[in-house]
Amino acid sequence: MTKRIFIILMVGIMALSCAACGKENKKEKSKNISTQESSLDSADIGTISPKSDNVVMEYTFEDSWKDVFFDYPQLQVIEENMSTVFRNSKYVVAYSTKESSVEDIVITDELLPDFQYATKTHILGKVESLKISSEKEIKIGDYELLQIDGSAVIVHSDESVSESVIHGYTFRYDNAIFELIGISRDGSDEHNDEMIATVDAMITTLRHKR
Repeated sequence: MTKRIFIILMVGIMALSCAACGKENKKEKSKNISTQESSLDSADIGTISPKSDNVVMEYTFEDSWKDVFFDYPQLQVIEENMSTVFRNSKYVVAYSTKESSVEDIVITDELLPDFQYATKTHILGKVESLKISSEKEIKIGDYELLQIDGSAVIVHSDESVSESVIHGYTFRYDNAIFELIGISRDGSDEHNDEMIATVDAMITTLRHKR
């Protein structure tokens, strides 16, 4: 009788140990999956420059074609056909829109013509092409945007060629493509941080209503 009770107790202890082991393995597996998924997601998520908090917004821009609004700091505003240029002596931020229902687009092909036209009289040289080095998704309010970083290949009047950093965003809304891209006016890197902070500060105010 004693031997039978001992055997029953041993079987019970082993069953409990296996159950606990199974739970630990399951927890560990869940933990690994969660960590792996978050690390993959974060690699594709854009970030806003912390310096954008220091940019003082003074005015609100309203797109006359679509219900798109955003704020901007003390910058000169110039209309260029379907584009609007915000500029100072250091950099240019170009905002453009175009109608498009095409889902699969090549970013550089879509952005280049409007960016060329918008910036042609506001930077030293002509934008020949765009090189996109980074594309990351980011959500601002109700908008799903693509944050882009790279450089613009610029041809100067003496036929010399240089590259200038670009930073900006593109997004779809109401069967149209929108872009907001900044670039240094003189092609130098001196004002890139300020340009990036300004573009980021402007895009974080993006909204449907004033």
